[in-house]
Amino acid sequence: ALIKDASCTLIVNGEEKQTLNSVNPLDNKYTFSYIPKKDDKVLIKINKDSYLQASGEALLSLNEPNVDSVSCYLEKQHSNGEAELRFVLYFEIKDDGKTDNYYKITPEIKLYDDSYYVDNVKIKDASVVYESHQGVYQENNISFNNATNNFGVFSNKKFKGQTYKLKLSFYAMSYDKGNMRKIIDRANGDLFISKIDKQSFDYISTLSNYKNNSDMNTNPVIINSSILNGYGFIGAKKTIVIKNLNTTLNNKNARKEK
Repeated sequence: ALIKDASCTLIVNGEEKQTLNSVNPLDNKYTFSYIPKKDDKVLIKINKDSYLQASGEALLSLNEPNVDSVSCYLEKQHSNGEAELRFVLYFEIKDDGKTDNYYKITPEIKLYDDSYYVDNVKIKDASVVYESHQGVYQENNISFNNATNNFGVFSNKKFKGQTYKLKLSFYAMSYDKGNMRKIIDRANGDLFISKIDKQSFDYISTLSNYKNNSDMNTNPVIINSSILNGYGFIGAKKTIVIKNLNTTLNNKNARKEK
């Protein structure tokens, strides 16, 4: 979403393709009808009254990630003497090793009590249960106490050209068998795994660090913006969608469909 009532111009490979003067009233976003192609160089310029022109560009040169062995299940656990229900997600990424790669995972998975929707799986709540190369998922938040990866981004810096395996656990809901309280017993949805460009990663990962910041930290957190005269990023991503991840309590078999 951009500044309302600004003019936004899309330029592809040096050629102006489209200018929008207002947001889409349905979602308050500027959405261009022109769709760039792979290897296009995209430049977006934003003009608003007396403000300086803001602009950002990206090269759409990414290949899709190589994803394998995706699974999930619901698991009962005990923490601090209390019973918990956790949603566990596992996947593997085979890195091509040809360049520095950056990844983003986005679960769109809903939790149900019988047939009733209860909540969504939230990436900011994920804790690492296992990873084949230590310090990958939390690398950019390592200096903060109780830090989390707020947006699910990580780089191939420690597993370049290798297979990275990651298992994440998400708090689902407390349950109380003695009081016959209903519990979450099913999870269903899709998992999006993307390659993103460096400027997207730099902005998102430093924004995650900012969100983990506290008044106790003495060093400022600098957010890496790729927008000239603005704040944010214009980037590229290539996504694989693992559809219909579906599991029930006490059943560790999850269905996957790319």
